[in-house]
Amino acid sequence: MLKKIIFCLAIIFTSMCEANENINFEIVDFGIYEIKASQPIYESNLLASQRSVGGTVQLIKSSSIINGSLGTVFGLRFKLTDKSKMGKSQIKIVTKYPFPGIKDPKTGVIHLQDEYMVPVVFGEIQTTYYRLSQKWEIASGTWVKEIWYEGVKVGEKQFSVTANKN
Repeated sequence: MLKKIIFCLAIIFTSMCEANENINFEIVDFGIYEIKASQPIYESNLLASQRSVGGTVQLIKSSSIINGSLGTVFGLRFKLTDKSKMGKSQIKIVTKYPFPGIKDPKTGVIHLQDEYMVPVVFGEIQTTYYRLSQKWEIASGTWVKEIWYEGVKVGEKQFSVTANKN
């Protein structure tokens, strides 16, 4: 019985790896952006209670070192390709905040990370960013943006944020 269980787990693990071995994660650019005409999506479980979609994206400065101040928008544009997949799918975006997390003063909840699902079109440029819109969101340390597909992390980008709360 134990051999059957180990065999089944090995098959499941192998098929998970095979399912994602063709995924190619390519960072197109990263750093500080200007975002115009984006639309908010309200999600109460997120640190800022919202995220934005759409709009025009312009890279202002390519850097993984971010001088965090109100209004700063930082993140990355990336492309996912898969030899066996075309068209649309879903990915999970994870934003990891510096230890010991960021406390939302309205709810008292300390956020170590946020995650949400977004549509993706293989082969097209996707954008994920964070807009520092409240003083209490500005936290010094390592921020990480992770991209997950079918339960496997396919890419990440780290940013070193220095708090400038002026």
